[in-house]
Amino acid sequence: MMAPIGRPIVVRSTMLLATALGNLGMKAVTSHILRRRGFNKWASVVDVIVAPIFTILCGVLTPDTPLVWNLIVVFVYDLARAMHFTTLAYADVPLRR
Repeated sequence: MMAPIGRPIVVRSTMLLATALGNLGMKAVTSHILRRRGFNKWASVVDVIVAPIFTILCGVLTPDTPLVWNLIVVFVYDLARAMHFTTLAYADVPLRR
């Protein structure tokens, strides 16, 4: 899947690690964010704006793109994706009063 990137396996593995860290990083702070802000439109609106932007940015990455930029793009994309799916999971949970 990542072979067409044209980079050594260590670099490709680092990019995969960045996606995993983005996912796990968001899982660690999602409860805090939802507890502090509550489940409202804020989290969903931010996800709906950020995720597509970084999805497009993932599509324009090339082998000539600096590694740091690649890592930032895939990390932030996975942060937004993880938050989006977590907020979808909490959408049907009734609020405590």
